[in-house]
Amino acid sequence: LMGNPLYGDDAGAMCFNPAKGFQLSYSNDGDGWYDNKDSDVRVWNSGKTGGAQWSGSIIGVADYGNNPDSNHVILKLESGGPRDLFVGFNRAKGINKDNVEASNEVTVIETGRDGLGYSQSFLKANLKEGESYTISNWQGSGEELVIVVKDINTIKNPFHADVTVTLGRIDTDSP
Repeated sequence: LMGNPLYGDDAGAMCFNPAKGFQLSYSNDGDGWYDNKDSDVRVWNSGKTGGAQWSGSIIGVADYGNNPDSNHVILKLESGGPRDLFVGFNRAKGINKDNVEASNEVTVIETGRDGLGYSQSFLKANLKEGESYTISNWQGSGEELVIVVKDINTIKNPFHADVTVTLGRIDTDSP
């Protein structure tokens, strides 16, 4: 288990953070965790020009096999350098049922080596519905990157989080 504070191999089902899930999905032998990386793992590069936006639903790793809407499990935000951000829904269920932090919240994790090799990961934010996390000067652009949790749906199966990531301001004026 990743980060298991119970110090046992068979105690506690927790801590499947999206950065480590990404690393496992892109194993060197090509036989990673996820069958369809194109839909299960989304890599998004905002670029450096304000106005870029990604929106979608993210499910927890425990619901990977219960994903009729083909939602993402992991969102990787390309930083333009080796330290990237990974966004996931920390669904407290199944293999992740014994969370002690951020249960049924969106987590933002930072790790190095583009998420492809061993690197310590850092929890940057855990977000509830309506909360946001802002990174200044994203990719040296002078723009803020804002991650917003629009909704956390705990009614529809599987539970999911609706997330929007925006670089800079979105021009809403129509010509």
